[in-house]
Amino acid sequence: MKKKLFWGALLFISISWILNAFYAQSKILKEPIFLEHNIHASIQDGNMITFYYLTNAKEDVFISSIHFENIGAYRIEDEPIQNFPHYTLRQAIVEIDSSFLDFHFTTDEAFISLSDGREMTVPIGELTFFENDINQTSPFITSGSSGGDDWNMDWYKVDENITIESLELNVHENLRKYIEVKINSPSIAREYNIPGNGNQDGVLLEDLKMPVHLAESENLYIHRKINPVFIGSIQSSLTISGRTATGETFHQDSYIYSQQPDLNHKDVLKLVEERTDTK
Repeated sequence: MKKKLFWGALLFISISWILNAFYAQSKILKEPIFLEHNIHASIQDGNMITFYYLTNAKEDVFISSIHFENIGAYRIEDEPIQNFPHYTLRQAIVEIDSSFLDFHFTTDEAFISLSDGREMTVPIGELTFFENDINQTSPFITSGSSGGDDWNMDWYKVDENITIESLELNVHENLRKYIEVKINSPSIAREYNIPGNGNQDGVLLEDLKMPVHLAESENLYIHRKINPVFIGSIQSSLTISGRTATGETFHQDSYIYSQQPDLNHKDVLKLVEERTDTK
């Protein structure tokens, strides 16, 4: 009887070990999983971009290089920022090599080399590079900014009378539902009957009628809020375009950046399930 119990217990332990081994094996990622990125960046010397990706917790593997077709990047820093039972969320900060870029460029994937020698092409979201017009002048003077965990605000003073003809949110349409942008100024507050001197929340971007006229020395307030349910990284901008009273055109970018991702275990499992199911 004791012998049967012994062999039964041994069989149970063996089966449990095999099942645990299969379970652990099923959790291993074949390649890093990048979070959803929406990056809209001008390319200039010293411009740095941050990427976030999941990798296996038991592997000390990181990105050694990254390319976007014929555009390369230099890895400045790559470090773990969150640890989970099977996975690690890492942050890679890279400096873009602008020497090969002389045009507007958009991609949704990157070619990466890992520290263990593997190379692969992975989806990253949407990444747009463009050259900055160094000759472009702007009537805006940055006056200040403030913010919290999931919101921020910038305000600008105009140094002459201007007309804003368009406000373009440089974010993929699938992600716009996570972003709330409100615009305000003393003249907008008067037109839309908003209490205060124009530094309150203001008018939703999609409800604001164009054109908007601002007088010299008037402040323009831009409020931005990103829904915390968004799992990813937004490094983009709102482009303000228009004309001055003298007829000169202008384009001014007001930057929109999400906070560093702070995932929970449920977020990670959902992300892994979604990405591995599409393989």
